[in-house]
Amino acid sequence: MWIKGSQTGDTLYFFQSNGKNIVRYPASPNPAAPSYQEEEFGYKNGKLEFKNVLGMGDFFPLGSFAWKETGKQFEISGNDLFPFASVLMARFTFTKLP
Repeated sequence: MWIKGSQTGDTLYFFQSNGKNIVRYPASPNPAAPSYQEEEFGYKNGKLEFKNVLGMGDFFPLGSFAWKETGKQFEISGNDLFPFASVLMARFTFTKLP
């Protein structure tokens, strides 16, 4: 689990299911109305990448993904997590729970 705050929806869950790497993340940037989405993910060339929305085709890298402390804390653009919302300027820092 990786967290960015104490609000509902502030957590990313990374796990394996049916031999695939899956990330469960908030599908809404509004912590008052949480809903979650699961996507297949990969990690390539130092970037987190998600499978396209329909689960078909190639993975696409999340260009803003950057480690602040490798394996412990990373930063990502709100637009990469919530491309449907107007959060272009927001950057989120997620920290791994022990």
